[in-house]
Amino acid sequence: MDSTARPLRTTLRILRIAGFFFGALALGRAQPAPVAGTMPEDYFPGLRLILADASRQSPTILAKNLDRAQAEASRHRAESALYPTLGGSANYSASSSSVAAAGSDASSSSSGLFYGINVSQNLFQFGAVKAGADIARIGEKIAAKQYEEAYRTLAITIRTQYLNLVIKKASLRMARFQLEFQEQEFKAKVESIERGESAPAERPTAETALERSRLSTDRLAQDLANAKRILVQISGLTELADESIPETFPLLREPAGVSSRLLTAFLQGGVEQTPQAQVLAYGVRQSVLNVTIARTGNLPRFSLGGGYILNNSTSVDGVGNLSQAAVGSKNYSVGMGWTLWDSGATKWSKRSALTSKTAAERALRNYIEVNRDEAVQKEKLVGFSYRAMALVERDRESVLNALNIEKDRLELGTTSRLAVERATVSVNTAELAAFLSRAAFLQQWIEFVSLVDADPVTNNLPASF
Repeated sequence: MDSTARPLRTTLRILRIAGFFFGALALGRAQPAPVAGTMPEDYFPGLRLILADASRQSPTILAKNLDRAQAEASRHRAESALYPTLGGSANYSASSSSVAAAGSDASSSSSGLFYGINVSQNLFQFGAVKAGADIARIGEKIAAKQYEEAYRTLAITIRTQYLNLVIKKASLRMARFQLEFQEQEFKAKVESIERGESAPAERPTAETALERSRLSTDRLAQDLANAKRILVQISGLTELADESIPETFPLLREPAGVSSRLLTAFLQGGVEQTPQAQVLAYGVRQSVLNVTIARTGNLPRFSLGGGYILNNSTSVDGVGNLSQAAVGSKNYSVGMGWTLWDSGATKWSKRSALTSKTAAERALRNYIEVNRDEAVQKEKLVGFSYRAMALVERDRESVLNALNIEKDRLELGTTSRLAVERATVSVNTAELAAFLSRAAFLQQWIEFVSLVDADPVTNNLPASF
């Protein structure tokens, strides 16, 4: 087998991967999101508004807008080499000349506006100029895809921070309820000591426990304020009202069968359509064009030029008469530049470009392989997380049933109000555990959905994407 056949087939395969998404991109983006109703913003409408605002005003997005503007400017600058260049000069000048000859003296002076106009055009450079412009065009597309990827990553962070806020606010509410319960227990303990039913030595221990509970509650309040400040900063908001953060975490709907369908579509070609895969595929195309440019280093380059110049001219005739006149001249040219020897610069430029091309192809292959494997693992973690959440929900139901039993006993007079409050504390603890398990499942879910390129949050981006 020819030793060059395998590398050639590998290169062609990579280029097919790189070009796959161009035909499939419009179709892929036109499909309705199968995850509708399962994302955090579907349970918390306030989060949906934050995500929409972040797509326009978050610091991350504002920085990416600058990158896109820079890439657009680079494209226009590179494309300008494909078109003629027009230049000109003008000056107003006054001059005088004199000549001394045997038996006669002569002088002449003139003044006026003189100017020149020239135009040049790259004629034939073996595709180097066009390749440079194509590289800049691809660079602009890369900036757009990086913008999209940055927003999707930001959306994951915002969702995570928002879910944490809900948990922290619920934790603070339950901690305050527990603090009130401990204050009542401490009051009851003091009364018991005063009646002589409990030993006075028990009071310091009860006081320490109460102060520890107060400290924990104050820390939770500060933690909530810090988390809210972070969310405001990363999303570009000016403020976030406390009342806009829910205190409870709703029950989640089971995304039955959705994860397996998403995984199947991802493994069957969806991985090539992810923004990062497209960035890497664009990088392969840029590296191929860089090879084209490098190969032209020792080839002749042709250009076309022309111009018109109006300038002052001084002349002396045979008898010593001096005269000045404005002389206009036209010129046309076809130029050639050819670097015949560059001490190996072109050779090593080609080698560098080929090495970069190989690295770009490998990066794309590795990304596809790693993300296919990661998607399989993430889909399993989603299943495990949902099962764990279901078990915690069972525990919550059991504790809630125990509370209902204590309430029934209170009505029958067979238990005390304090026992009901203790059961309520247990319910709050179980409810917080359920909130945490719901948030943990949603975290796994949004990471999986984003990984397989099915995140509906990208609908917040401009239509040009």
